[in-house]
Amino acid sequence: MSALAVCAALAAGSCAKEVDDTSGEGCLRMTIDIDRLTRAETDAYDPTERSVLRIRNAGGELIRKYEPAKTRPDNLYLIGGEYKLQYESSDGSQATWDHLSYAGEKDFTIKPHETTVVEMKCPIVNSGVKVTFDPSVAEKMEDFRVYVCASDEFSYHDADNGTVPTLRYEADRTGFFLLPEGVSKLSWGFYGKRKDTGADVAVVSTTGHREIVPEAGMLYSLDFKFSDTPDGGLNISVVVEEEGELVDRTIFFSPQPSFAGDGFPIGAVSGYKGGDMSVKVSAINALRSVKLLVDNDEYELMNVTKAGVDGATFALTDECNGVMTLSEAFLSRYGGGIHTIGFKAVDAAAVEGQAKMRIAVQGLFDMDAAHYDLWQNTAELRAAITDETVRNVTIKYRRLGASEWTSILATEGADYTYSALVTPEWSSKTVNGHTVYTLEKGISAENTYEYVLSIDGKDGEVKQFTTETTQTIPHGNMDSEALLCFTTDGSKNAPYWGSGNNSMTPSLCTSSSYPGMGGAHCAKLQATSTLGFMAAGNLFMGTFERSGMNGFVDFGHKYTWQARPAALKLKLHATVGNVNINNYNGPLPTGSSDVATVYVAVVDWNAKHRVTSGTASPTGIWSPADGPDAVSEGKIIGYGLLDITESTAGGSMVETVIPIVWYDRETKPAGNYTLVISCSTSKYGDYMDGCDKNTLYVDDFEWSY
Repeated sequence: MSALAVCAALAAGSCAKEVDDTSGEGCLRMTIDIDRLTRAETDAYDPTERSVLRIRNAGGELIRKYEPAKTRPDNLYLIGGEYKLQYESSDGSQATWDHLSYAGEKDFTIKPHETTVVEMKCPIVNSGVKVTFDPSVAEKMEDFRVYVCASDEFSYHDADNGTVPTLRYEADRTGFFLLPEGVSKLSWGFYGKRKDTGADVAVVSTTGHREIVPEAGMLYSLDFKFSDTPDGGLNISVVVEEEGELVDRTIFFSPQPSFAGDGFPIGAVSGYKGGDMSVKVSAINALRSVKLLVDNDEYELMNVTKAGVDGATFALTDECNGVMTLSEAFLSRYGGGIHTIGFKAVDAAAVEGQAKMRIAVQGLFDMDAAHYDLWQNTAELRAAITDETVRNVTIKYRRLGASEWTSILATEGADYTYSALVTPEWSSKTVNGHTVYTLEKGISAENTYEYVLSIDGKDGEVKQFTTETTQTIPHGNMDSEALLCFTTDGSKNAPYWGSGNNSMTPSLCTSSSYPGMGGAHCAKLQATSTLGFMAAGNLFMGTFERSGMNGFVDFGHKYTWQARPAALKLKLHATVGNVNINNYNGPLPTGSSDVATVYVAVVDWNAKHRVTSGTASPTGIWSPADGPDAVSEGKIIGYGLLDITESTAGGSMVETVIPIVWYDRETKPAGNYTLVISCSTSKYGDYMDGCDKNTLYVDDFEWSY
């Protein structure tokens, strides 16, 4: 390592300036030498142009700064005392071939009336890493390279994409590193492919083993070579060079055991067409364990009297090599689709290697939730086809119990995969001047479907899948007597169900029982009147507050939708009379038949919608059947509405299904408020228009799909 003095030392003679005997000043002359590696730095990079020189007093206070350092004067005059020189030169490169960084500091003393000469050496602060490849590497391998990273843990993704400071070595070369803040190590990885077997070889540094803990100004050598015995073995040594003297810190180790498919690539998807499949296992040291990994279980295949899994065997060809055989009987366990089979081997040096093979078996894939969407009502039905003579691939499906199949022509993708996309089919009609849609066909929740692969007109095995969801209506069974909808003035904080109960009308919604209900309780909605003002029995998703003689209902609650429902299902019993009160000119005249109502609205609102009623005409009256823009808070996506015009026959609750129609067939609500369910003994109760004797029992709210 050569040293080049950047600034020539000045002769230690008297200063040109006449020193004031009474000023207490002294003269400083300095020489700055940087240990420059001229072979590493390009002509375009001059470290002295990126240098900073600082002078600090004994208290650490900065009193002089020169940038670049060469702009300092030849003679500096300072008050007598203790000082420190600090020099640094860097462009901040954390991984570089030629942009080196230097630093140094020196304490010195200025004596009044004297000249002080300071010589400061500034060594390299980078850590150097020299990579060399023995000729045997090129002889035995191709596409080999080494990544060295300023990173505590090695990641191929980070190294190859340059997301951490990295140098890629493909030939003998020396690079230089500065560690980022918080990083204390240099990690590295060797990658290549063996010419004889085609197997990939990867050797990487791991935490606590093989990585470099660098020191500034030190050169670390990574020497890669194949060992003579056994042939093909990869021996890697780490040698540290410090200040021109080699300090031998050699670590010998071997790459992981490797795997190679016999006639097929181990890492890619291979089409299986029957017969046995073999995998070659190779190691530098003697093999001690070979395992098969199947469905998260490990089966040892070496040194066992009976294989842990039928049809899988392993035999040594010598102590370092062997062949694993997967018989046709073993592989026949796999149905249609792409399957992963794992391998693990450990050698005598306790070095472990792993690999996975992927095989495509002709037939239908098993269906899983990742391949259907219960809101968009779509599904991707997939099959693997390994027969190159196939010309037409069709996948059929139907809901279990249906008589007719729907056939979809499958399209070819990568890795032997064919896909058929199930899309929804809708019918439409006009309601109140608005087009609404009903889902007629598609993939819905809580249903079982059959599907079958048809190859060139010949049907195969019928398979099934069931679409499950955990989507429920909170407290839809009405069994909890603690629900705030059953209390007086408690609904203003209701998390889901609210009612208009208050101190003047405490019976609008109560916990009760009725024949035919499910569970222990149901909700009883009872209309009433006070001083000639009617109040309809009610239950809704929202909150209620009373102010004097007026009430405020804020409709809507947050609901996380998983699946599109086809209907709202509930049990109910209604007693409906004739209108006997009409305080605010509601649409039903006195004496006409009253109408109870239940509706559900799937909404996408940014705020709750408020309705006021009481001693004045109501405001905010709305119906989800009035269109997608019936309220200003956002869109109504879909709704279901049931008008009850007569009393329920019999003395028991009946199961009722309210179909949901849709304004919007695409949007999945994600706003602040996404669901409204409302029940009322009088549809126009906000106008105080109805029968004050009406009763409505409701229970067991749930979705139907």
